[in-house]
Amino acid sequence: MGTTEFIHSYDDRILRIQQEQMANTEKLSEDEYTIEPQDELLIHNYNTLPDNCKKFWKKRYKLFSKFNEGIYMSSDMWFSVTPEAVALFTARLIREMLPEAEFILDVCCGAGGNAIQLATEFPHVVAIDISQNNIISTIHNAEVYGIRDHIWCIEGDWIQMSKSPNWLNQSIPHRKESIHHPFDFVFSSPPWGGNNYLRDTYDLNMLQPLPLKPLIQLLSQYSTNFGMFLPRLLNTDQLSEVTKQLFGSEAKCRVVYPYEGDYISGILAFWGPDVTKTHIDYELFVDPEYLILNSTLFSVA
Repeated sequence: MGTTEFIHSYDDRILRIQQEQMANTEKLSEDEYTIEPQDELLIHNYNTLPDNCKKFWKKRYKLFSKFNEGIYMSSDMWFSVTPEAVALFTARLIREMLPEAEFILDVCCGAGGNAIQLATEFPHVVAIDISQNNIISTIHNAEVYGIRDHIWCIEGDWIQMSKSPNWLNQSIPHRKESIHHPFDFVFSSPPWGGNNYLRDTYDLNMLQPLPLKPLIQLLSQYSTNFGMFLPRLLNTDQLSEVTKQLFGSEAKCRVVYPYEGDYISGILAFWGPDVTKTHIDYELFVDPEYLILNSTLFSVA
């Protein structure tokens, strides 16, 4: 099935889900609600959220400023979506580093937090996720933000898809002609493994669906420039070691620490010749009301 058919095939289902869940969230109490994977709510109020997600309710407008306009998020997205201010900064940073870029790939797009902000800066964003609910959410949320025409969504196992280049030809009408690096930039905010990453120094071999090294190897198949949003408690020595192993002792990795007030929600890491070679004046495009930054460009030698 072509991607255009795939996207439009969700229209009726999205409308039905929206109507049913708006009614359900009004009548369900906390005691009555039991989450079922095959019947996941995508629109929540405080009572319908699972207990392990209720603490994120107060952050809903930080995740999506247009939350009240009917944003879709499955329960695990409440602790997985990149905060909107961070996602917007990331998109602007990539634009600053790659002013001529047009084609962006977002792997593990989740509910579309990063893809939506990338689409405000770039004309062609391809968003991939293995979860049908996440793809439905991304399509719907992109519509809420008015940029659906710039996002091309694909449901599938990206690791399996990467074993053959045919998915590019079959699914994406707008992409670079280059066979070897069909995107100007590839971004990924891979699953970190639930809430456990908040407690200890994070081992980047615990990233899902792949540890850091093979994940970088796959990302680099699609662009010479790529980046990730990673847990705040990661060990930067792991970044250095993997960068050295894959790209040599002279390779560099740009690491950016976005703070929301006194809290750092994650770390941005960038690899590639065009995203590590120049000094960036972050103050030109960061909103100090929401973010303050610390950044380093380190060599792995």
